[in-house]
Amino acid sequence: MNSTIQFIGRFHILILHLPIGILMVTSLAMLLIKITKGRALSALKPSIPILLSLGTVTVIFASVLGYLLSLDGGYAKEALDLHFWSAIALAVVATFITIVSYKYKQLFDKLSYVWALLLLLFVTITGHAGGNLTHGETYLVEHGPDFMKKAVGMELELAPPNSLAEAQFYGHIIKPILRTTCVSCHNKSKKEGGLDLSTYTSLLKGGRTVAVKPNNLEESELYKRITLPHGDKKFMPTDGKKPLTPAQVKIIASWINSEAKQKATIGSLKLSDKEMELLVQETSFSAHKVIVATDVDVSPLVEKGFYVNALPDGYGLDVSFYPEVGQKLTMDILQSLLPFKDQIIWLRLSRNTLDNQAMTIISQCTELKKLYVDHTTITDITGLKQLNNLELLNVYNTPEIPKNQLQELKKNNAKLNVVE
Repeated sequence: MNSTIQFIGRFHILILHLPIGILMVTSLAMLLIKITKGRALSALKPSIPILLSLGTVTVIFASVLGYLLSLDGGYAKEALDLHFWSAIALAVVATFITIVSYKYKQLFDKLSYVWALLLLLFVTITGHAGGNLTHGETYLVEHGPDFMKKAVGMELELAPPNSLAEAQFYGHIIKPILRTTCVSCHNKSKKEGGLDLSTYTSLLKGGRTVAVKPNNLEESELYKRITLPHGDKKFMPTDGKKPLTPAQVKIIASWINSEAKQKATIGSLKLSDKEMELLVQETSFSAHKVIVATDVDVSPLVEKGFYVNALPDGYGLDVSFYPEVGQKLTMDILQSLLPFKDQIIWLRLSRNTLDNQAMTIISQCTELKKLYVDHTTITDITGLKQLNNLELLNVYNTPEIPKNQLQELKKNNAKLNVVE
């Protein structure tokens, strides 16, 4: 594709937020004016047609740029078509409503709530379809309850194994590597090279070429791409994304050379001493196990707004908190974790407004293996030093945490993997 068109098309990512913001705010203002019969935002009423015009122009402009971007390829046809046609429908609806606001003011005022709801509907559909293209259809429910994951066809996370020997090579080791380094560009909605790496079935299916051929590295395109020189145009991951570590590359090679099975455990495979030594260094599976009674009453957590999943085989609790609009994760809510502090294995508090007091609660959950506090406002994580079982800490986009604290945490806990 022409590089100039590709360059221009990528500005779609920058421009698309303008029509979303303008049309959403304008629609909400129209509804509020209608509901309050002009008592609220009445001063804004004369500018509604102007805002609609601006929203219409930007949505048309964003649609053109989006079309140019789509020529770059790599998107699933069904997902791309939904976004494409919903954007066109939004542009048509916005244009029609804008014309009505200027030429048929009486009709516009009378049915303003209808116009507002139509705009909100099409903006939501178009935005959601675009988000699916960028992040994949499973992005919204990636950390959600199991029933949501099942509904969208996601592979459920496996419970941590008792030991490395019991770990499934694909599910416990390979899948997390692919998810953090490859799946953002190779998923059900965005299939760069026609390849979807989000599930084992789609991985083995491959794309334009064979991604993984068991026991054959030379014909496994996935392995070939991640071992190319970093300056090569075909090297993956591309576009400046963080490449796999040498250890991760070797582990993927070991998996492929071990028949690339889905459920085979490390103990069932004939791996060399060097391969086993590498896996011991790069993983942190232990015999430490927390058993939760099947009849444990988690209603106190649910009532506070937490999502709670009991991991398979009774292996601890997976607890998440996803705030509703305007909701804040308070210390009172966090206090409800304490009665379960010896049973919580995974804790997800992403995208919450957390202050450092939260660490006084989190640090008491001594059985924690995975902790997600990404996209938060925490500035002090020194309390996590006492979490000896912690294996994964996600602090991505939590910029106020001092680097020296992260370094000290890694130094004290050799098995800890930090996502930053």
